[in-house]
Amino acid sequence: MTVGCLGDIEFSVSDSLVKTLSNFAWKASARYGTHDRHGMRSLPEYIGKDTDTITFDVELAEAFGVPNVQKEINRIMKYLTDGEVLPLVIGNKSYGVYRWVLTDVTVKDRTFDGSGRMIGALVSLSLLEYPRR
Repeated sequence: MTVGCLGDIEFSVSDSLVKTLSNFAWKASARYGTHDRHGMRSLPEYIGKDTDTITFDVELAEAFGVPNVQKEINRIMKYLTDGEVLPLVIGNKSYGVYRWVLTDVTVKDRTFDGSGRMIGALVSLSLLEYPRR
């Protein structure tokens, strides 16, 4: 069963594959300017909305059906280095006003087999909203 996708990287759960999201956080913020006023408190003024950010983790492991962990990490890194603009869909919901770009990828908790081949890793992704121009 497909849980969602980032570009062509699919997140899914089945009896032969587990590749899902965890620690999902969506952050939205606004920009305010400040007007100094003589003898009074300063007055904030709404300037506009900042671009949203999303962070989440993906566990990649051969034990969970991911055939080549390093190859999957390389696909994610290519999105980062190419500045690829990607849709993010989870369930039947598309996130953001348009698309997202990867701004940070952290690979941690790596597991290796006896020959030094990576067989598991926790990958943390940071996305920045990419609105239409």
